[in-house]
Amino acid sequence: MSSVKDHYDTILAANYSWMVGDFDSKVEEQRALLEDLGLEATGGTVAVDLGCGPGSQSFALTALGYEVVSIDSSQTLLAELNERSKGQPIRAVEANILDSHRMCVSRST
Repeated sequence: MSSVKDHYDTILAANYSWMVGDFDSKVEEQRALLEDLGLEATGGTVAVDLGCGPGSQSFALTALGYEVVSIDSSQTLLAELNERSKGQPIRAVEANILDSHRMCVSRST
């Protein structure tokens, strides 16, 4: 039996974005959801997106004024996020969310 990471690395990561649909539509959907939940940032507020995948919630959070630390174990999905996030207040971190000692949320890049 393969690990969750192996499953993402060999099967899911290459197809993940295709499976969830149009990225911009997903960002807008997530922004509206977060806004409906009453989330709004004040200057310098940091949000952590655990299991960020390609980053639709990360981008939704930046649209609401947050600086975002985006954490995922998939190098493939983080590469996709990094490609899209140039100029955005998003910092991608490769880590397993169960390994809290590896997840530093400092503002340095």
